[in-house]
Amino acid sequence: MQQTPERSALVRRPAPLPRPVATREPPEGRARPVRQAARGQGRTPRRRPRPSLEHYLTTYASPELPPSWVMVEELTIGQLSTVYRNLARRSDRTAVAAVLGLTAPVLESWLQTYVRVRNVCAHHGRLWNVGLGVYPVIPASDRISWLDGPLPERSRQRLYPVLVSLQAVLDTVSPRSRWAVRLHDLVAPRPAMNLAGMGVPSGWSDDPFWRRHLA
Repeated sequence: MQQTPERSALVRRPAPLPRPVATREPPEGRARPVRQAARGQGRTPRRRPRPSLEHYLTTYASPELPPSWVMVEELTIGQLSTVYRNLARRSDRTAVAAVLGLTAPVLESWLQTYVRVRNVCAHHGRLWNVGLGVYPVIPASDRISWLDGPLPERSRQRLYPVLVSLQAVLDTVSPRSRWAVRLHDLVAPRPAMNLAGMGVPSGWSDDPFWRRHLA
């Protein structure tokens, strides 16, 4: 699929960062940092990789604000959802969604659902037999990866459509992912009652949407 100029500009790699600010020796009488002092003694501690934002702020003086791709790495899923929803231009929201093989309304809905699921998991809440309160929009377009068969009405307010939406995104961002196989191995041995509580219909793995990932 040929990218539009607007979409190409969105996913284009950032320009090279400016040269690092030159470091200076500490003023006379001030102790050198512990790590620097330890270098000559063979006791250099192992360094952990620094986040991109920390690296930028401690290395570069101009421009003052870091590139957007650096900032995005530091956002929570909730903040990312808010940023996307508040993009002023619809064309920008459309371009971002298109990269994931989605439409803008679908991506906005799914992000809000992922925020809800993340919060439940972070607080050790229960997912398998409860309504989430926020549910993913069911795509109406055939261009979006989704179930071939109809989604049962009783499943719409349970976890199952969230699982389908996650696999739909993975179809674009990680086509070789084995997530569907791991999901199947996790839920297949469960009693039918447990699956029903998640909204997983009987024979769910026979749907062509799942079969092509489980082959």
